[in-house]
Amino acid sequence: MTSEISNCLVPARGGSHRFPRKNIAPLAGRPLLGWAIEAARASGLFGDVWVSTEDAEIGAVAARHGASVHRRPDALAGDEATVVDVLLEFADHRAAAGVEPEYLGIVLPTAALLTGDDLRDAWALLRVRRADVAMGVTTYLESPFQALEEVDGHLRLFFGSGGARPGQKRPRVVVDSGQFYLARVAAVRAARTLYVDGLVGYPIPRERSVDIDEPAHLLIAEALLDAAGRSEGGWRVEPAGAGHARLVWQWANDPVARQNSFTTEPIPWEAHCAWWEGAFASPHIRMWMLLERGRPVAQIRYERAAVGAERAAVGAAEVSVSVASSDRGRGIGTRALRMTAPLAVRELGVSELVAWVKVGNLASVRIFEKAGYARAGPLQVRGVPAYRFELAAATAVSARA
Repeated sequence: MTSEISNCLVPARGGSHRFPRKNIAPLAGRPLLGWAIEAARASGLFGDVWVSTEDAEIGAVAARHGASVHRRPDALAGDEATVVDVLLEFADHRAAAGVEPEYLGIVLPTAALLTGDDLRDAWALLRVRRADVAMGVTTYLESPFQALEEVDGHLRLFFGSGGARPGQKRPRVVVDSGQFYLARVAAVRAARTLYVDGLVGYPIPRERSVDIDEPAHLLIAEALLDAAGRSEGGWRVEPAGAGHARLVWQWANDPVARQNSFTTEPIPWEAHCAWWEGAFASPHIRMWMLLERGRPVAQIRYERAAVGAERAAVGAAEVSVSVASSDRGRGIGTRALRMTAPLAVRELGVSELVAWVKVGNLASVRIFEKAGYARAGPLQVRGVPAYRFELAAATAVSARA
């Protein structure tokens, strides 16, 4: 039996009557399912992220975003199938393959505003409380105790006169945010529900608790992404995914990019793939793509420094940015830095952002200066004169394009 929570399952069936093809509906230029997979991978908790589906198109989307695909039995493809049913079927499937998980993570495919930090912190809460299940919870927009029902043509308080109490005298209650569950399989199997006795709730802020069940909810999620700084007009930031690997490799091997790099040799495709996979598995790295009206135009990487790091102190993250050759000279690099700086500070928990630029790379010098970075140097990096650019976290959080 595997004691750590090494597997995450995203249950994503093809059918939805209220919102057809909901699980792969686009949000900020990315399928909803892709956002859920990215959150699971960014958490660093799971060795494998699986998508359970009976639908070939959803399976293809899952594979493009780096997930493994589990063919869901047809008996679990209908409206009657529950998350518990799918969880236990997948646990049995893994056990038959010789991997019997003690815990499983479930991330729902519509959890577009979930973060890797949410999952890591919820797992820590479960362990500290010695709980069997942790779920994301949030507050009600309106108190449920004010619920009304119609009886014989008239409304009455569903919970009786207790619902009419002043707000400060009502019990404080929360609700499942509809985003994720971290569960001990044996406990769920015994109870046949996620609402076990050993249940704890991890609080998700109201502004990130959008359970997408109908098209109008997508508009709400888009607005919340805008407020979080991931979207501005026709420009959007989304997490880099497996489908971006070749494009970023092509940008990195552009002759101008190689000339301005501290290692000028071309990058072999196999080496890039190995690095790309390792970057996604690392909790110290975050990568985003900047899209202009849905088209990728830049990639931005932040790597939190470890003890003994050569070019950045502990508590800092080193940043690099790549811009498509056809889009250089348009201020895209500066925009990419400004839009992602607050995300990097929040998700990596760093106090400073640092970049190194060759003295002769005037275009990058201008990009970082316009993004508000302070310049020092020149200094020597691998025997090459270079400027050190730095941006304090407090400044980064307020940076916008």
